[in-house]
Amino acid sequence: MRPPARETLTVFWDSDGGQEEMPGFIVYGLVDPKCWVERSFPLGLWPAGTDAAESRLYGESWEVKLWDVRVQEFLSGKAWTTAVRGTLQTIIDAGCRVAWVSSERFPFVDPPFLFLPEHMSGSVLSALTSDGDFFCPLDPDQPIRAISDDQLVRLRVHADGLADAIT
Repeated sequence: MRPPARETLTVFWDSDGGQEEMPGFIVYGLVDPKCWVERSFPLGLWPAGTDAAESRLYGESWEVKLWDVRVQEFLSGKAWTTAVRGTLQTIIDAGCRVAWVSSERFPFVDPPFLFLPEHMSGSVLSALTSDGDFFCPLDPDQPIRAISDDQLVRLRVHADGLADAIT
């Protein structure tokens, strides 16, 4: 039997001696750089002791904002889904077209290959689009479940012009 997600979701966190693998997840947001409105990561949606470190990946016409989220405690059930949706909505409200959750050791690719099932199948654990489509099969108390390849394609179609950007 596969372990529950809470035992396998991790991020690499900067520590005194370099980077250390810690319990957590990664939140991503795909945005046209001209549309980004600075927002703070919504730590208030998560249990005390949660921390987030922001970084970005970018090309000339696209940007992926990302937050490594280190947790002391994972939420579960409806509390998890509510916090994930609220977090992703904050990222969407900052101008992103698609926001999603993943973790270390799951495939990630830059545009023009972003959200293609042949490159990212099984790696998007929750997602929200700017038109309100929300997918969250992940429950930290259950084995890892990702969105379907069909849902991944829906993210790519919604992110047309960004997910497939050449530069």
